[in-house]
Amino acid sequence: MLHPAPSPLTPPVLRDDLRHMPLPGTLPAKHAQTEQDCRTVLQIARTLRETAHQIDPLVQGLSCRALPLAVLDCSATLTALCEELEQDDVSVIRDAAFLA
Repeated sequence: MLHPAPSPLTPPVLRDDLRHMPLPGTLPAKHAQTEQDCRTVLQIARTLRETAHQIDPLVQGLSCRALPLAVLDCSATLTALCEELEQDDVSVIRDAAFLA
């Protein structure tokens, strides 16, 4: 019985081709890491903002809103934190990258 000839193997496709990554310790690597850190901080801010939007109707539905409860400030506090992350933290990260 004859068996078909094996097909030539195709090289695997690399998703993260390391040949295009900057060398560690170089200025391009530092810039790439800085931008990744900024994207991560912005993603955290987006997640917190979404959480604030989800919490707000829950807080508004509380029957005890006349009491001095910390829960009443959750949405506003998270929104303020988002603004700090988006503006201040991203600027600090970028500034620190140029100083080092």
